[in-house]
Amino acid sequence: MLPTDINLLPVLGRPTLSGDGRYAVVSVFRPDVDADENTSELWVARTDGSAPARRLTQGSNDGAPAFSPDGRWLAFLRPGPTGPAQLHLLPMEGGEPFRVTDLPLGAGQPVWSPDSRRIAFATRVPEPGPYLPGVPPHKERPRRITTLRYMSDGIGFTFDRPHQIFVTEPFAEEPVTTQITSGEHASYDVAWSPDGQLLTFVSGRHETHADDLRRDIWVCSPDGTGLRALTDGGLELGCPRFSTDGTLVCFAAETLDEHNRATGANSYGLWSVPVDGSAPPRRLTDPEPYHLSFASQMIAPASDGVYFANDHRGEVHLVLVPYDGGAPRPVITGRRQVNGYAVAEGPQGTTIAAVLSSAESAGDLVVLCGGEERELTPFGAELRARAGLLPVEASSPPRPRTAICCTAGRCASPAPARIRCCCRSRAAPSRSGGTPSTARRPSKRPRSMRAPAMPSCSAIRAAPLDTGRRTAGTQPVTWPASPPATC
Repeated sequence: MLPTDINLLPVLGRPTLSGDGRYAVVSVFRPDVDADENTSELWVARTDGSAPARRLTQGSNDGAPAFSPDGRWLAFLRPGPTGPAQLHLLPMEGGEPFRVTDLPLGAGQPVWSPDSRRIAFATRVPEPGPYLPGVPPHKERPRRITTLRYMSDGIGFTFDRPHQIFVTEPFAEEPVTTQITSGEHASYDVAWSPDGQLLTFVSGRHETHADDLRRDIWVCSPDGTGLRALTDGGLELGCPRFSTDGTLVCFAAETLDEHNRATGANSYGLWSVPVDGSAPPRRLTDPEPYHLSFASQMIAPASDGVYFANDHRGEVHLVLVPYDGGAPRPVITGRRQVNGYAVAEGPQGTTIAAVLSSAESAGDLVVLCGGEERELTPFGAELRARAGLLPVEASSPPRPRTAICCTAGRCASPAPARIRCCCRSRAAPSRSGGTPSTARRPSKRPRSMRAPAMPSCSAIRAAPLDTGRRTAGTQPVTWPASPPATC
């Protein structure tokens, strides 16, 4: 590949599916070498493959698309000329997108209510004073840091602008955006219950929330009332989602020690907890072979289980985990990675749209429906055609190095080039009876500088070079550091 081929390496975001599974939309992020800037745009594709994928929006930094359940609207984020990204709505039946929010630090990933009337999201809310428009960072007042968790890479200070949950009603006569949570505790990763009566989200509201890793699952009404916790510490967690019947909240988590700190190489497994709080959280996946891939960082509950992107020896597979904790069923496997996906269930069956990357594609939108897999975007094909990629060849693991057996002065098997059998170090008489040309001549070096002599055939048996083990009736084999001159 050449440096200019960087244009052929787009990064696809998390896809979204229309309620009937007929359309898929995904954000496409890629660098523009000619313009010397990064761009992000939305692409739409028909899942039946009847038409090629095409660009949907004309913004240069559009992202985070989300279909309304009725399929009529597409919510997404778009920044203004100078301000942060705000929530916009695009009518899928035709028309121009329009802005919904106007918040100081912008909006977050939109999450539709089941009735397609409200949108919940999380965004940062600054304390009074800092982060004022037009005030550069070096002009802000100094900050006093007293906690361990106070900033994040790529973001900056976070302790004085925690995430909070908002709900907006974009179709009301007077559209209004309401802040549901408040205070110094960050609240994020919000989701709706199937009946639209509850919200669930992640928050750390204990006394030491800014000094440890503990986070808990919380639920409340869409107006912020009835706030209660479903977990009680001991977990670092995320991705809370209601089961399709609304009785469980499923989430991904790893266990912490008694001080709510990490305990080493723990895995992020799939858990569930009853919404009514009648039982403690329960782990649904085996901690040894199942770990939530950080490439996707999402789960998706369905009617017969929870879709879970699992790390597997460098690959990321999509599996379906039953609600009762039974054996997961493979859905998308192979030498590739599932970087994001969406699931739509309907009368025609289940449709899955997934972003897959491999050695031959930085990312493509693929749909799985009725057991048939179909590639919807052309990015991988363009990379293979223009960058001249070489095919990937599978290689077998190297075999252990062992000495070559000699029996009765004959090699039992051919010796590798780097290991000389003792038989080859002996000069064989020539046909003419003279001294062969390969015979070893007396060395003129002092004895202390000569290479050690090869062991005789009668003393050699098979012996691993790396362990030096011996079997009954054998002697350990000691090979010289370098082969004799005749070798």
